[in-house]
Amino acid sequence: MKKYTTDLSNDLRVGDAEKNNGLTIVMCHPCRQIGNATRTGTELILTDKI
Repeated sequence: MKKYTTDLSNDLRVGDAEKNNGLTIVMCHPCRQIGNATRTGTELILTDKI
């Protein structure tokens, strides 16, 4: 799920390229999973632990 979310974020070019602050959240209802992908500009504020 993590790789899919990261790939989707890259394909959609989520976030500002200069600030590198993208955030993508993917919810898969049948899988009962949630995946998130943060960029380095966002990781300092929104960590994987949160």
